[in-house]
Amino acid sequence: MKQQVRVGLITIGQTPRPDLVSDLSQFWNNQFEIIQEGALDGLDDSEIALLEPAAGESDLITRLADGRAVYVSHHRLTPYIQAAIERACKKGVSIAIIACTGGFDSLQAAVPIIQPSHVLEHAVTAILERGKSVALIVPTEGQVQEAKDRWSERGYLVNAVHVASPYEGKLELIHRLSGDKQVTLADSVIYDCFAFGPDYITDLSGTYRGPTFVPRVLVAKLLAGIFPQLEQ
Repeated sequence: MKQQVRVGLITIGQTPRPDLVSDLSQFWNNQFEIIQEGALDGLDDSEIALLEPAAGESDLITRLADGRAVYVSHHRLTPYIQAAIERACKKGVSIAIIACTGGFDSLQAAVPIIQPSHVLEHAVTAILERGKSVALIVPTEGQVQEAKDRWSERGYLVNAVHVASPYEGKLELIHRLSGDKQVTLADSVIYDCFAFGPDYITDLSGTYRGPTFVPRVLVAKLLAGIFPQLEQ
């Protein structure tokens, strides 16, 4: 009998997140048991409001258990993510996934931590030569310049950056991307946010045929390929 590997899915908002679980599970074929822990789990609205980004702070968008989207400070969220990892480890996970492409390099755990930001960077650089052009999609206005700088420093020409919430307006975004020549002429499209799902690849494929990188898909396929099921 096969024993499922227990994976900690660490969201930067609240759990449960059935959208994340559904997308990841389609790649895993019941290979993993998903343990969800959210950085904002157990916090009420007043406590979450204290994490709203101040002027000049890097921001992140995430989702609460009731479906609302909220903006939080990247830096001040880190200890809450650390606490969520520790809760997952106490439940016996073998590996943890941070469901965000924001960098959280100070995090620690007794198990490996998958950072989608690292997976995305290495996937792009493995496939796309430096000097090629990219079109970026980010979830907040506050991340536009950060994304431009990050991918420029990695050696790519940033053709365009589009801002869109991953929680609404998908058809409008696809229409906007399809109508932007700076996007359709780019050598690659990069969704620089874990909240965008695999359907963003297929929905754009009618007008864009180049490599499209979606971190949620990359992480799911990576884990499925390197973490075998265990014999009980």
